[in-house]
Amino acid sequence: MLKQRTITALILAPLAVATVLLTPTWLFALIVAALFLGVGWEWAQLAGVASRAGRVGAAAQAKWRSHSSASSHHSRPATISHRAA
Repeated sequence: MLKQRTITALILAPLAVATVLLTPTWLFALIVAALFLGVGWEWAQLAGVASRAGRVGAAAQAKWRSHSSASSHHSRPATISHRAA
C-alpha cells in the first residue's frame, strides 16, 4: 500500500507543480473547478447521499462554496505606510 502511494505521489507531484506554474490562469481555474466538483461528488458519497441528484447537488455546492470564499477576499495586497516622525 505504501509503495503504491509513493509511486502515485512521485507521478502526481511534478504534474501538480507543472499545472500551477505553467498553465494560463483560465485553464488553471477550470482544472481547480473540476477538482472541486470531483471532491464534492466523493464527499457526498462518503456522507451517505444515495441518490445521483443529491451527489450532483453536493458537488455543485462544493464548487459554489469554493468560488464564494475565493471571491470574498480582496484582490489588492495590504500596504504598510511609513510616516516620518
